[in-house]
Parts: sequence; C-alpha cells; structure tokens
Amino acid sequence: MGAAAAGALDDLHERFVERLIAGDALAARRLVAVALAHAPAALVYEQLITRSLHEIGRRWRSGEVGVAHEHLATGICERILPLLAARLPRRARRGRLAVVACAPWELHALGSRIVADFLDAGGWDVLHLGALVPANVLAELALARRADVVALSATTARSGMELQDVCRRLNRLTWAPLVAVGGQALGADDLPPLTDATLVRTPEALVALLAERFPSEQRRC
Repeated sequence: MGAAAAGALDDLHERFVERLIAGDALAARRLVAVALAHAPAALVYEQLITRSLHEIGRRWRSGEVGVAHEHLATGICERILPLLAARLPRRARRGRLAVVACAPWELHALGSRIVADFLDAGGWDVLHLGALVPANVLAELALARRADVVALSATTARSGMELQDVCRRLNRLTWAPLVAVGGQALGADDLPPLTDATLVRTPEALVALLAERFPSEQRRC
C-alpha cells in the first residue's frame, strides 16, 4: 500500500502543481479526489499538498512564477484542506488542549492549519491562531487557557530566527506547555539551535510524540 500510494502521488504531483499555478481550483480538487482513491489522507497532505506548495515556493524564489501564482496556489489548497481533514482517522477526545500558531513574523499560515487538522483528528482540543501572532500574546493565551502544548510553524528564515524568543517566553510560564516547532525554516543552516523546544518534522510525528508525552486523558490540575 505504501509504495503503490507513493507512486500514485508522484504521478499526480506535477499535474497538481500546474493546476495550482493556473488557478484551476476545480481541476485541483479533482486531482485530490483521485489521490484519495489511492492513498490515505495523511499521505495526500504530505506528498501532494505540502510538497506541491514547496515546489511552487521554489519556483517563485527562482523567478519562474510570480507572487500571484503562489497566492493562488495557497488559496486553492486552503479550500481543499477541509476535504482532507474529513478523511483523517479520528481518535477519541483526549481532554487536552493544543495551541497552534505561526512563529512571529510568519505570514504563511497553511502549515499551522495542517498541524491543527492532525491534532484535531488525534483527539486534541485545538486553538488555531494562524499567522502574525506576537510572542507576548501567544504566551498570555497559553497561560490563560492552560495549554498542554504549543505547536509553532516557521516557513521563512525571519520567522525561524524569531522562534528562540517565543519558545523562551513559553518555557518561563508558571504553567509551561510542551513547545513543539516545525516547518521549512527549521532546515536552515544559519538558524541557531533551539534549546527550549522540541523539533518535529511532520504533523504525524507530532501526534505520535504527544501520544507518548500525554498518555492519560486527564488534564493537569
């Protein structure tokens, strides 16, 4: 199933990228429906949605496509995500709270939205804040709502550089959550090592990590 599914998604990948660049939302949705007939939703998130947006970002940086194409692609994928979220396997509610947000100065919120989808399917109560959340606001909310975990997404180099401060703020709270970070920016060579957070490469890996760290359904008191 794994190899066959991955092969099917490889075949669809380039067609999906071109439909996104063209702004053809209907054709893009049809390709996602084909993908879901061959692969589980979690793999479609990773190998079709995320991979395609990374490719379009690469083309934008190299000047092959314009910023309008990148925005079109993101907008289409935002409308497709609910279709995929509905197909994720769902676990019983855990009675635990996750706050999901972008790193400060991060404008790309789709990655955090995908993380929120996976956590919700994994049984977590999720507060998704999206992009441009100041560090102090995020810390205040995490403390006020007694979040068990704060998951942060960083796509750009600038947002990656801002992570250290927000992670430090969260770890100094009297009700300190587990802080998990992920995103494309975390692979940058010039990014200082994060000492106050757990690096997680995929949303699936985050759900698995949290299942180990929080095996009980009872929240902390």
